[in-house]
Amino acid sequence: MANNELKSIIDSNPHYIWKKSNSVKMEISQQAGLLRHRRVTKVVNKVGIIGKVIALSIKFLAFKAYDVTRIPKNLRELAGRIRVQLDRDIGDLAPEKRDTLRAEVEEMIREEGIHIPEGERETYIEAALASYSTSQKYYGKMAREWAIHLMDTAAAENRKLVFLARDGLAPMKMAEKLKERYPERYENVDISYLYFSRKVVGKWSDREEKVVGGVPSHQLKSYVEANGIKEEDKVLFVDVGFSGSVIKPVKSKLADLSLDAEFEFLISMSENARGFLADLQHPNTVIEPPNGASGNPASHWLEDTHQGVINSAEKLVQQDQEYIPDCLANGEAQTCKDEHPLSYLVKQFGLKGVEDAFNEDALDYEEVSLDETPVAWKPISERTEQVFTRFLEDLRNGDQLLLAEHF
Repeated sequence: MANNELKSIIDSNPHYIWKKSNSVKMEISQQAGLLRHRRVTKVVNKVGIIGKVIALSIKFLAFKAYDVTRIPKNLRELAGRIRVQLDRDIGDLAPEKRDTLRAEVEEMIREEGIHIPEGERETYIEAALASYSTSQKYYGKMAREWAIHLMDTAAAENRKLVFLARDGLAPMKMAEKLKERYPERYENVDISYLYFSRKVVGKWSDREEKVVGGVPSHQLKSYVEANGIKEEDKVLFVDVGFSGSVIKPVKSKLADLSLDAEFEFLISMSENARGFLADLQHPNTVIEPPNGASGNPASHWLEDTHQGVINSAEKLVQQDQEYIPDCLANGEAQTCKDEHPLSYLVKQFGLKGVEDAFNEDALDYEEVSLDETPVAWKPISERTEQVFTRFLEDLRNGDQLLLAEHF
């Protein structure tokens, strides 16, 4: 297979989303099991990379088992699958909504000065539209029902809700909308959003039974106090999931506050966090691949697509007598726009799709008395759970492809 022939396959279908990156080149080579094929490595280095969409889909397409002579055929098949998926996801949008969203994408590109590579503008726009459609259909209703449960739980237990950045952004948006719509029902529920990345809080060493790394405890304490969390508060920390690696570091470093702290995830694999959709007592196998959640496209889509565009916090810095995340320092949030413009659009419109799902159906929960609503009550419908879980299964199995290298 000549280099120019492989390049023509890529160029003939503009709906490949790809990035020239040495790290991604290596990942594709490793996932495909083709490092030993020097010819393929040379071709990949020559023409660039078709993005994480292929890097994450290759193993699910049994690509690594094919000989180098089969690559062109599978690239064509993958291109066809991407095209069909894009047409389906965008086609699910009503024509008026599709036109409105397209105008919004164009406006964002123009007003924010987002650089689009030559010849890729339509690709970027379609990826944003598909991201909106997919997130609204599959995560929107689930996030809304989870937020209802969280808000009712916090109201019933008199707890403050603390959503952990960045994966907690989507359910936090839903919680804020609920509080705005039902101010009397949720007047006593305070909502916070904290940048508790692993680099900020550190990690727990079971062997030494201590926290390793992260910022000093006094900085973390100052940061949470500035966000309305005081000594002996009852707090419900919220994250999407999964293993709960931040739970012990957070409890250890905030021990001086004597918080009554609970943790809830959408999907929990930890004995220290309850789960809304699934937990250790009610497991959900779609987030449990053989090599862990980090190797599962379903977990990548669920977390990374809906975490917003602000970069992960590396540390806390002192500014105006307070400690704040470095990604928010100097009055301007550090985003992925300049480095990953495609990621920026996919994330922005994926999150917008989730938010817009809030108004999709009427919410009639005002008449439900908190006194009559057990904390364990879940307003999760069987249909919502089935649709959401099936989509995660399709992502995990490679039946649904990720359309962009957005994580």
